[in-house]
Amino acid sequence: MSFAKYWLAAAALLLCLASSAILLYQGHPIYALSTSLFAVLAGYAILRGLLESFRDPMCRGAFGLITLVSIAGVIAESDFFNANLQEAYRSAVLDLQSLSERCPPTTPEAYRLGTEGAAACAAQAYADQASATVDLAKARYLGPVDSLISSVTAMPTKATTRRCATIVKEALRICPYGLPSLNDDEKKAIFAAAEKESR
Repeated sequence: MSFAKYWLAAAALLLCLASSAILLYQGHPIYALSTSLFAVLAGYAILRGLLESFRDPMCRGAFGLITLVSIAGVIAESDFFNANLQEAYRSAVLDLQSLSERCPPTTPEAYRLGTEGAAACAAQAYADQASATVDLAKARYLGPVDSLISSVTAMPTKATTRRCATIVKEALRICPYGLPSLNDDEKKAIFAAAEKESR
């Protein structure tokens, strides 16, 4: 075995582990786990030989496990799978349409938030679904390779913005009783989504 293979395996391992640390720091522990597992697999595959590792049942099993962890990461972190958040978006649409009427005196700001918010919240579930579909396909077909690339560029892949959440948070700030349909769990989900958006 050549000395260059050891250096290449060590470099791949360090790159992947650095990416895992970045993911962990950014608050994505499942993606960090997936990338850490990939680090070990990449180092092993380089040392064993890439062609040999493709035939190795242990490597294939490990790649399957990494893919499952990547899919679990998408399900755990995607807004589409957050039932409280999705219900909050549905509840907010109706409340936002009449926000300016619930918040006397009617201000241009309340009117603007109501109209923009109703449109943003009506579209948010579809945007979240599209984003989840893309992320699941990437997890399935690219697995940890996508996590590695995304951590270097900008993790997570943000196909959609959480405009609805930021508008609802602002509407609740100027008119605390303007969205009566939102329960406490939905408000927490909205505030958490708005916080993610501001990062």
